[in-house]
Amino acid sequence: MIRRGAAARGLFAISILGVSTLLQTSAAQASEQEPALQFSTDGVSYSTTLSDPVLQNLEPIVPGGAIERRLWIRNNGGDDALLSIAALAGTVAPALEQELKVRTATQHWSGAQAPLGKSGSCSNLAVGLPVSAGETMRLALDLQFDIDAPNETRQQSAGFALSFLLQDARVGTTSGACSDPRGVVVPGFGSNNPAAGTPVQEPRAQAPHGILAYTGASMLPWLTGGAVAIGVGALLVALVRRRSSEQRKEQQ
Repeated sequence: MIRRGAAARGLFAISILGVSTLLQTSAAQASEQEPALQFSTDGVSYSTTLSDPVLQNLEPIVPGGAIERRLWIRNNGGDDALLSIAALAGTVAPALEQELKVRTATQHWSGAQAPLGKSGSCSNLAVGLPVSAGETMRLALDLQFDIDAPNETRQQSAGFALSFLLQDARVGTTSGACSDPRGVVVPGFGSNNPAAGTPVQEPRAQAPHGILAYTGASMLPWLTGGAVAIGVGALLVALVRRRSSEQRKEQQ
């Protein structure tokens, strides 16, 4: 009887150990199956990261200009989630810290413009946007250069990355992607290296005294047309004078 009791206690202990192991394994699997964040620049092909800047632009951006892009975010997990987005400033010229502003919006919500700020700073663009399991959200992202930017911004540069944080809605959200290092960081604007940030910025040129400021339009066509008009006018005057001289000679 003693041996049977000992065997029963042994089986019970093994059973408890097995249940504990099973629970730990299930918890680990549940942790691995947290909502998966996926990106798409065309709404068709999705991946877990992006290699090119979201706001990639081949042309210089000038005061009053803006770069606008669409980005699709998909919650590929099995649970509802909350999405937070932040702009991580890379190398930012001091003159551009308040002149470059980033904003994001969805079809039903629009965030406020956030100045890029100093190099290494972080600005929350969106906090806790609900994304259901399997849902795809279309985001609008834009970078605007203040139209009243001073001439000190001439030939300056800046760059930033974007952090996307997807959290289980049952757990709740933090104060944003700036306060949580678990976000997926992708290039935003500038270099492909999110930390580098070396875009080419071409603010309006400062005009020396007596010279027209650059307005974005070339003066060459106007100068060429003016020169042609002056030449034609001079030729007509010469012809009229010659004709008058010939008429006076005939009358004599």
